[in-house]
Amino acid sequence: MGYVVMELRDTAAPEGTPEDGVTTKGTATGGVIEEGTWIGEAIADLRTLTHSFLIQEWHRYLDESFEKGIRASLDKGRVPKMKTRLNRADLSQVTWKPLTKVRETLARHLTEIFSRLSYEERIDCLGDLYRFAECNEEARKWVKTHVQIRDLFQHSNGVVRFRDLKDLGVHAISLTDDSGKRHDFRKGQKIVLSRADLEELLQSVDAHSLDLEQTK
Repeated sequence: MGYVVMELRDTAAPEGTPEDGVTTKGTATGGVIEEGTWIGEAIADLRTLTHSFLIQEWHRYLDESFEKGIRASLDKGRVPKMKTRLNRADLSQVTWKPLTKVRETLARHLTEIFSRLSYEERIDCLGDLYRFAECNEEARKWVKTHVQIRDLFQHSNGVVRFRDLKDLGVHAISLTDDSGKRHDFRKGQKIVLSRADLEELLQSVDAHSLDLEQTK
């Protein structure tokens, strides 16, 4: 499947084009899935759902890793300092009695706050908690890119926004199509995920998770 580059148009669609404001600009050659066919659209949707599920599971893994780490710290009688909003956490909702349940309720409360932090804050929290000085920066970058891709699929139907590029610090989101070619998706263009993208995500998550597992 080659990528289909799509962009939003502010003007009315001319005769003979889709009326939803989205037009195709062309496709890469060499693919086996034709854009516009029901099977092509079904596979694209399946890849998007699979991608979303993988990112959801990654978020769950981060939450579980944080809770495990914070419980271990509390068992030792300390709360580690972390360079995020967790340092200013409101603990008024924590049940301080009975004392036997303080650590459990505090850990649960901090984990709930952790889950609402931005993605970068959560990764920084885990770095402080597990004290890993070095990490696979390439894997960390790609996982963050795919987290951002899931966000834009949820909120802009896969169309790249300026905020996505700003958050990633790039001018375009570069992905690999099924033929192995790199393609840059810029502001206003709609991302179509390939099998190669899903494989890249799995490899990056695997490598990134090793940073945590080696320090637990």
